[in-house]
Parts: sequence; C-alpha cells; structure tokens
Amino acid sequence: METRRALGPAAFFMGCLATFPVHAAFHIVQIQEVMAGADGNPAIQFVELTMLGPNENCQQSGDIDPEGPFGCVDGSGSPNFSAARLFFFDAAGTPIGDPEKGFGFSHNTPIAGAGRSILVATQAFADLPTMPEPDFIMPPMVAANAGKVCYKNDISAFEFVTECLSYGPFAGDREGFGSPAPALPITGAVSLRRVGSTANNATDFVLSTPAPCANTGAGQCDRDVGVTQSRLIGPVPVGNRLAYVLTVTNNGSALATEVTLDDTFPIGSAFVFAAPETCVFQPPGAVSCELGDLQAGQSRTAVVALTPTLPDTLTNTATVSSLAPDSNPANNTARQETVVSCVGAGSRTLSGRIKAEKKGLARVTVTLKGAGGA
Repeated sequence: METRRALGPAAFFMGCLATFPVHAAFHIVQIQEVMAGADGNPAIQFVELTMLGPNENCQQSGDIDPEGPFGCVDGSGSPNFSAARLFFFDAAGTPIGDPEKGFGFSHNTPIAGAGRSILVATQAFADLPTMPEPDFIMPPMVAANAGKVCYKNDISAFEFVTECLSYGPFAGDREGFGSPAPALPITGAVSLRRVGSTANNATDFVLSTPAPCANTGAGQCDRDVGVTQSRLIGPVPVGNRLAYVLTVTNNGSALATEVTLDDTFPIGSAFVFAAPETCVFQPPGAVSCELGDLQAGQSRTAVVALTPTLPDTLTNTATVSSLAPDSNPANNTARQETVVSCVGAGSRTLSGRIKAEKKGLARVTVTLKGAGGA
C-alpha cells in the first residue's frame, strides 16, 4: 500500500485564490495557480484553472486525438473549438511530454458557474490526505524552479493560445506574457498564485501558500463577497451629518483577494469623510475603499459621512468586488434610502411675535429653540 503523505497545516492552507480575465482572444479559462512540488518531492504537482463564464464545464478531449470534441467551453456548444490542453516546458523552453498534444482532459466536469476551478494534479498530490480530489490526474510535468505552463483551448489554431505562466530564470519563448514570475521551489510548500492581470507574469503571480480548488465536492471553493448598509432613522435635517455604515463580508469558503468597496452617494449631499484610511474620495460624488484580502467568513466595515444639502429622499449605493468571479452577484450591491427634511420632526420648537409698528407694516421675529439648526 502506498504511504499517504500530509503537508503540515502551517505549510498548506486551504482556500481559493483570486482571478481576473486573461489577455487573449478567448476568455473562458485562465491559469490560477501552479505548484511544482512539496517538501522536496517534485511528484506533488498541480495546476488550477479558473472558469470565467456563468455556465462552463470542461468536456472530454481525450488523450490521443487533438481534433477531438470540445475542450473547456461555456456549455452553449458553439463555437466548435478543438480539444483544450495544457502544455509544459522546462527552463530552456524544451517541451515536457508530447509537444503537439500536451496533456488532454480525459473526462467531463459538471457544468458550473463563474469562479469554479478545474484542478489538474498528479497522483502523488491526490494521495495526500485532506487535499481536494483533482478533476484530472496528470503525470509530473511542472518543471521545478524554472519553466512554463500554457493553457490552450484550441491547439489547432495559434491565435487561441489562451495564456502561459513562465517562472524563474526561464529562457524560452514567453509568448507575450512579460517577464517570468519568481522561481518555483519545491522545498516546503510553495505555489504561484494569480493576484492581477497585467499580461506580465512577474506582476500577475506571486509566491504563496498553496490553496488548490477543484470543480466539485469538498475541494471546491466558492467566491462570494457581499455588502450591506446599516438602516438609518429619518428624517434627517438638512445640514446635519449623515453617516452610512457599510459592511463587506466574504460569504464564500475561499479567500477573497483585493476586495474593493465603491460607494456612490446621492445628489443633494456633500462629502465629509470616509474611513478607513484606504477609502479615497473621488469627486464629484463617490468613495473607493481598498479593503485588501478577506478570509472566508471575515468582514470589514467602512463609514462614509455626508452632509445633506437638499430636502429630498437620498439614495446611497454601495458596490463590492474582488479579483475573483463572484458566484453570487446578487449581494454585491446594497442601496439605502434616507429622507432629508428642512426640520427634523419633533426635535425643534419655533415661536414668533408679530408687532404692528406702522399701519400696514409688521416686523416678525422668529426664535428657534432646539439642539440643531434650521
């Protein structure tokens, strides 16, 4: 019986990582994360692909026929691209495995939503306890330290090279994706994960603790950030400070990276301040807050303070986003209506005196008693 190895909890944190649309002609799938080995064992490898469309799956391409059925598609059955595949290269750019066929997907994955992942891993990875079950098993092909991984959704057409991740002192063809990402060591447990989309591997990928996600089952990581607003008691008098409390929560089971909160406040109000300090006022009437990464279940709060300038019903709109495609966009926007009045009901007393000084003329004196202005 083969011995099953476990990566230490400090070395292998389960979660999922952020994505962003690829720079290519076909935006169905992108490379999300790559690992070349763990604890000195180069047989423990995986490549995670992220699906960007709402109804995607990876259909069988077969291991032999490069002109086989659909590759990873959006479920519509059109256009009819030939088999999608992964291609691997060493530090010099020499192909690992079949240079024409690469690694083909041998079965179908269920149709899933945007943000779902396809996990392609070695048997040594699959044998690790507590790791998600891979969607596809591949032989060891990821070059340690320096190399390149390419995803191509149509190997019969050059223009459909979707993207490549080169890393370390890679000396081969980079195929337009900029400088290589950092070297990918096999000591400890380290992966390259996506953090941006600049068409440059050196800035799009960083060394990280591995966090693989599969297409289905316990290994799948949902990406779901949402925002809520506190209920405000109105009416609020014109000129009084009005604060909106915005709470952003990662409702998914995956790490949400580079979370951004955008707040558009209504006409008839003037900006006062926003917190935390990463919130920046964007004239004429918006605030953008960089909230960083949110672990699963974690929340962060922002406050936007305004001064109403007109008596009206003001609608404040807050929207949250992250680098990952969101599995539940319905909770990405929250709106709050607040009634603004000339004088707050029941909070002030007006009294006056009319004194006739000349025939047909009168002087009126009005005194306001209360805590606020009018």
